[in-house]
Amino acid sequence: MEGERETVVLLVLALALAFMLSYSVHAVYPYEFIDPDAGQGVVAGFYPYPLHSDEWSHLSAGLAIAEEGRINFNPLTGEGMSDRELGFHLFLAGLFRILKFFMIQGVGLVYAYHLLASLMLVVNSFILFWIVSRFTQSNWIGLASIPFLVLVPSNANILGNWFFTPQTFSLALVFVYAFVFSEALESREGLAKQFALAGIIFLASIFIYPFAALLMALLSAGLMATRIGFIRKSWKSLLVLCGAMLVVSVLFIMLYFGDGSGLSSALRHFFSEISFEPGWTSIEYSYSAIGLYGMIPLLMALLGSVCLVWKRKGEPRLFFIWPVIHLAILLIYNLTGTSFFFPYQRNLFYLMVSLAPLAGMGLYWIAELAGRHSRVFFSRKNRKRQARMVAIGVVAILLILSFKSYYRIEPASFSLHKLITPENKEAFEWLDKNEAHYQTLMTSPFVSLVAYPLARMRVVGAMSASLEGGDFEAVMAFFGSSDCGEKEDLMREKGAGLVLSSENIECSFLKEIYSRKGIRIYKTYAVDAAVDAAEGVKR
Repeated sequence: MEGERETVVLLVLALALAFMLSYSVHAVYPYEFIDPDAGQGVVAGFYPYPLHSDEWSHLSAGLAIAEEGRINFNPLTGEGMSDRELGFHLFLAGLFRILKFFMIQGVGLVYAYHLLASLMLVVNSFILFWIVSRFTQSNWIGLASIPFLVLVPSNANILGNWFFTPQTFSLALVFVYAFVFSEALESREGLAKQFALAGIIFLASIFIYPFAALLMALLSAGLMATRIGFIRKSWKSLLVLCGAMLVVSVLFIMLYFGDGSGLSSALRHFFSEISFEPGWTSIEYSYSAIGLYGMIPLLMALLGSVCLVWKRKGEPRLFFIWPVIHLAILLIYNLTGTSFFFPYQRNLFYLMVSLAPLAGMGLYWIAELAGRHSRVFFSRKNRKRQARMVAIGVVAILLILSFKSYYRIEPASFSLHKLITPENKEAFEWLDKNEAHYQTLMTSPFVSLVAYPLARMRVVGAMSASLEGGDFEAVMAFFGSSDCGEKEDLMREKGAGLVLSSENIECSFLKEIYSRKGIRIYKTYAVDAAVDAAEGVKR
């Protein structure tokens, strides 16, 4: 391994830059956010809150476990649900309880959440560095891989590094699993421990983010297919691991996909849900690889592939198998219109992640060639130092060009969501302090996503994200109607006792209890059960 002290300095610098680049979307984002309720762009400004509706949903689910002690529960609607990402929400609940121990509560927990995506990118970047360095026996290639992981684009459709979701949280587990399983296939000792660790990671992943566990299974199959000799010698250990993974998978499928009519029905349901037709997301969009990841990262990945074959730099199998899996899925999608195993958008994310090590190798090779061939232009006395400066210059130019459009999101409809304004934040803080928790609130679909994290309110209907949103149509009917009788009937039907609106509502059954900066809160006494449903929780 080259220059340990120099490597540590550069690694710390790279990780700090990764954090800063990611966090800048909250602090100094150069483009507009989208106000999804208004359907138009708004000034970004400093925004220390989650940037996507899925993040708000996960935040709510974690808070519900931490504060209400309820799992498999939708805190937005107050109804039970089948939580396929329970492990992630348990992690959030544990984190929130730790933060509360240090007196971080209320809005402070929401503030804390907005830091997690950037911190997770640092963790993922470090693990990627460690794995690539170990496989290639080169710290420089490990360091060169970090920028290309950071460059994996983020938007409201693909998600990505700017958001703290099970997708990015589980990426660390995928990296470690791939490393442990690959090492196990290469080693002759300690197989039981390595396979046990791989099994534990798989078990955790299946309850944190099932797509991550599915990726681990595909990687395992691909790696084993290249190790036929190992399978013949160590088939007993592999049989135990694969058997354990199969049992866990079947239990998961029975738990979350079963309908009580047996395993075959659960399996049919499961397989139907891992073939994704267009329409999996509300807006379908076909991406260009160059437009999405960039010409330079793709060229570096191509050069890295050539380098891997030509120079046999370290262990190439994992770095080939991973992108090949996603390229095959993408090819089938382009031919048939169906994306197997992963939705089209998630498959693209994993494909770009898998290209980061190859791009790091390509960048290292270019720097090496630039340094070596530039020596002929310098005198013997300073040749080594000046050639190194040329290599550094080439790397710097390539990375600057790669990051030139880092914050631009295209199409603009996938831009970051701005759900919180100073005005509605102040209104929710007032609700949190002055009204009983867990009442049902009628407010617009996107603003409904923040009602539970900020004021511990249930809602009539929110925009569906990671949590189902309830009765979206009832909300639209309420705010779209000018008939007070119809509004009152909807409030009664849904058991709603509060209304939060940016518009004045003049109905006799509503009493205005808050009006500041264009935001109004109304209370209705027509729903006798509304406060009772809040379980009498006051402070």
